Amino acid sequence: MGWLRFFEEFELFELKKISFSSYFHLGVGKSYYRSIINEIPLENSFTSNFVLPIEAGLHIEYKFNDWVSLKLGAGYRYTVSASEYSINGGYYKVGLGLNFKAFVISP
Repeated sequence: MGWLRFFEEFELFELKKISFSSYFHLGVGKSYYRSIINEIPLENSFTSNFVLPIEAGLHIEYKFNDWVSLKLGAGYRYTVSASEYSINGGYYKVGLGLNFKAFVISP
């Protein structure tokens, strides 16, 4: 759960229907997780810690038309936390973008 977040996406360049952008995210919040023993989750053992996640990555977006696009991204997350369980590491994401305003206005 993020309490305070700052994120920005910077478009690097665009080639016809494909655009490339960089991504930066800084936040403050809580990380919730369940304790485990020997890789078995313990019941009713949810714990939370304050975290400060810092993320950076790259996105590639393909625009099918003015209102539908496919976005792929990859990056790295580093989290400052008092937890013994690290959530640092690389990530990837896949998303479908829908621009409802362009959909309603399009003929």
